Amino acid sequence: MSYEKDKEIIRVLAEKTAEIAAMPIHKKRMQEWISHNALKQIRPMFMIDQICWNEMNVDDELTLYCEDEFAREIEKKLKRQMYKWNHLRDDNIVFAEIEVPKIFSFNGYGIDVKQNILKTDSSNDVVSHKYADMIESEDDLARLHNPIVVYDEKATLENVEKTQDLVGDALKAKATGVTVSLQLWDHISILRGVEPILFDIMDKPDFVHKIIARFCDYTDKKIDMLEEQGLLEPAQNSIHCSGAWTDELPKEDFNPDKPRTYDAWTMGMAQMFSTISPAMHEEFEISHQKDIYERFGLVNYGCCEPLDRKIDMIRKINNIRKISISPWADERRSAEAIGGDYIYLRKPNPALLVGDFSDEKIRKHLKETLEICKQYGAMPEFILKDISTVEYKPKNLWRWAEIAREMFGG
Repeated sequence: MSYEKDKEIIRVLAEKTAEIAAMPIHKKRMQEWISHNALKQIRPMFMIDQICWNEMNVDDELTLYCEDEFAREIEKKLKRQMYKWNHLRDDNIVFAEIEVPKIFSFNGYGIDVKQNILKTDSSNDVVSHKYADMIESEDDLARLHNPIVVYDEKATLENVEKTQDLVGDALKAKATGVTVSLQLWDHISILRGVEPILFDIMDKPDFVHKIIARFCDYTDKKIDMLEEQGLLEPAQNSIHCSGAWTDELPKEDFNPDKPRTYDAWTMGMAQMFSTISPAMHEEFEISHQKDIYERFGLVNYGCCEPLDRKIDMIRKINNIRKISISPWADERRSAEAIGGDYIYLRKPNPALLVGDFSDEKIRKHLKETLEICKQYGAMPEFILKDISTVEYKPKNLWRWAEIAREMFGG
């Protein structure tokens, strides 16, 4: 198959995408997101992300036919977006554009990751990791070098031009920058494993403080470089699976060639601190990273870790806008602590998509959140994510989306 044939495939998909993007529903959803993210909720918003795409292909909707690898990635991106529109009609907004990531080199931490991986499904990229401890001592920590970020503008522009040639006039190819994710403890756990860190918090707290302080310094320097080279993305569509559309960002005096940190959202988490006390969480995470979070315009905080007993700690970050309420959090305690001060970012349990799936269970699960939020004046947003499997029953996920749309409106 020739490159010209690849182009034909892509252009058909691009034209269909443009037709969807032109529908009035997207302008309506944009206004709903802007109001929602300004804490003036019109209705609960919902998104579906982190999907087990290996289990989703029905009637070859996701089968790729392009031969060129660059074209295949575009085909995959457009087909997944089309699939979501056809079967998972959440509150995502479709635009007549296609994002092309800016290309830059990054030298990493200078410490190699060593791990063992186990798979239960060879087609699924969700796997089990066991990490070796590569930072057992201060000598090991000293091997962490300073970051070097170098933007490759020439390669980026070449990719934009190639993308534009493939999609034709239907879509606009747009170079997009980086959304900074402050997952420092995730990065540290990959270099150490979780167990050594939890023991060191009790046995060698000074060493743990030195580790997180060094990673904070490293991260600050990396963010500086991204900012200096115009690599930050201010026009974010999402922030950690959540809709990021807002009229509060970018800030005044915005220069599109040099976006600043406070023109953009960031997100952060400390998932490995799920079981430690609020005091320890604050000591080893918030107290170190608060200044980095506050460099940004808005913050989405949390992931899978239950934060229901830690809302007071999170309040100390001045620019928080969304707080994650994971399947393991106490919803009532969370809603009472949050009230109407932040978005109550509920993560429904994806386990309900497998086993004895039923409409009744899904409705009951979502209704409980709505009733609790109403009682405490909280503003819910629903993000169904971490969908590692639906047991090859994609229609379970389709039905979840239908139920959510019926319950949330829009």
